Parts: sequence; C-alpha cells; structure tokens
Amino acid sequence: ETGLGKIKVSVSGDVKVKRKQNLESTNLSFEVVALGPPMIALRDSVAHIMESNHDSLPIPFTVSDERIDAKDLIFSATVDPSDRVRYNVQTDGATRTVTLSRNQWESGPVKLAVRLVTPDDREANQTVDIAVAPLPTLAINVTSTIPVDGTVHPGEAMTWNFNVEGGPSSEKPVVSVQSFSPSLLPESAV
Repeated sequence: ETGLGKIKVSVSGDVKVKRKQNLESTNLSFEVVALGPPMIALRDSVAHIMESNHDSLPIPFTVSDERIDAKDLIFSATVDPSDRVRYNVQTDGATRTVTLSRNQWESGPVKLAVRLVTPDDREANQTVDIAVAPLPTLAINVTSTIPVDGTVHPGEAMTWNFNVEGGPSSEKPVVSVQSFSPSLLPESAV
C-alpha cells in the first residue's frame, strides 16, 4: 500500500525532555511510494534493418531495476509476424540480446516486442520496428570460359567458370545443367 503515514512519538514517565520547550510528544510523517517499473533500454539508437546481405540481426538491450538484481529480472520477446523471422534471447548480466534470424526468403516489416518482469510483478514493455530487406535474386555470373572466344571443334571440351550470387547465405544452391542442343551436346556429356 502507498500513501502518507503519520506517527506520534511521546515521552512519558519521570524523564523530562530538556530543550527550549518542554516537549512530551511530537508528530512525524512519512510517505510510502510505489516502486517504479523496471527499465529496458536499447543499447543503440540506429535504425534496425536486416540488410539483404545478412541472415541475422542482433539487438542489444540493457535491463535494470532499483531493487532487483539484473540477473533476477525476467526478459521475454515476441515478433510479429512470426513467420518472417526467428529469434533467440541471450543473457549476459544486465545485457539482453535478441538475435533475429531470417526465415528463408521472407522480407518486410517486423515488430519486436520485449517485456521485462520483476519477481514482485512490476513490468516494462518496449516495441522495436525492424525492417527485413529482401534478399537479392539469384544470379549466375560467368567469370571465364576456356577457350576464351567460346569456339570449339568437334570432340573438344568447353569450360565455363561461374558464381551463383544472391539468396540466403545459409543455403547452398543446387546447380544443374541442361543441353538445349542435344545434337551438338548430348545430355550425357553435360
């Protein structure tokens, strides 16, 4: 309970209080105030964007409370929409880090909601807007050919060196080759 409290302190018996006045009692007052909520603070103030060349984004928070040690504060997180990213919460003293990980090709806005609760049920909430940038589309880039001019005689080999770029870095693309000129290059020779 909170509010203003008052008490009366009295002196009785054979003892005399020596002051300018002979006091036998005095009134005292005190105020009981509620504890404030725990604190959640973003550790950086940058725009939170999961760039197209990254599969994850760490978002660090600092947590504190005026009475409860940081290790005893309960921190939780949720994301919306939940199919766009996965998340993981790590704890290190007063630091809580929510790491968001891309779900495949998903992109678009995400709301990260974090909640901090004390053992005596005081709480704080914070929402962070996240932008998940689209992944670059897959591209095949030929880096070299042997022979360089791409001219071969019957029975000679032709070599193409290429890179596949784009897509999630956690995935390895499957490369397949198909001949559109089976009379010149049978499928069995590809």
